[in-house]
Amino acid sequence: MSALPGHDGVDALSADHLLFTSGAVDGVMLLLAALASPGERVCVTPPTFPLYAHFAHLLRLPVVGVPLCGDDLSRLDTEAILAADPRVTILCDPNNPVGTRLDPEQVLDLVVRGRGLVVIDEAYVEFSEKPSYAGLVEEHGNLIVLRTLSKAWGLAAARCGIALAQPGIVEALRRVQVPFGFTNASQHAVRDRLTNSRPVLDGIQRIRAERDRMASVLAEHPAVDRVFPSETNFLFVRLHQHERVMEQLGEAGIVVADTGRAVPDTCRITIGDRHANTALLDALSSAV
Repeated sequence: MSALPGHDGVDALSADHLLFTSGAVDGVMLLLAALASPGERVCVTPPTFPLYAHFAHLLRLPVVGVPLCGDDLSRLDTEAILAADPRVTILCDPNNPVGTRLDPEQVLDLVVRGRGLVVIDEAYVEFSEKPSYAGLVEEHGNLIVLRTLSKAWGLAAARCGIALAQPGIVEALRRVQVPFGFTNASQHAVRDRLTNSRPVLDGIQRIRAERDRMASVLAEHPAVDRVFPSETNFLFVRLHQHERVMEQLGEAGIVVADTGRAVPDTCRITIGDRHANTALLDALSSAV
């Protein structure tokens, strides 16, 4: 496993450090239910995956939003997070919807100095050239890393997430987990995919290459104001005429995520095969 993308450091962990969940989102719900009490604060760093705050609200946990900083939205306002003194801070790294990686020195500083738990959702980490935080789980009792097989591994239907944490935390999550949530069919699908990883690894390389090609092309496109750096399987793009472009893409039958409410004039474009990406570029040209 350590030779696979994003699995650096996991050799130091044992089965006691691991819990299979029904997707990574189930891991978020479990840890908030098991490890936070009503009234304790949850910190999120917008723009980020909206279900973190949604689950916290469902559990009556106050949410503190500390926006990401920097031109690439890749820096934490560490002092503001520490001042909020949250019970749980949830970081998305690589970030959804932006696609950037957080500053690792800032992340580690937060883990070391914070009194609460730091949860890092690494749903897209296989597409990144930078390492996972999984190797630090054994060293830090307040660090939890969430993974999924829904993205790079192509097993969204199997609903398989993984929580990596200290054994005591894993046991606490297990106590609130629904019995038999990770089905036998899902287990077989996961086993088969993990023991035949070559097609996945090849696919990751193709997506990385096509992502970088599309980033270069889009950066020169007249409809595009800016392409953010990406270490995921998508690109975060700021548009010159956001509403017109979104309408044109919709009319062409091309679906992209409209992220304009999170960051003005932006959308998130998932990387497809060469044919799909060319169709998107053609539709984008029609909107100029």
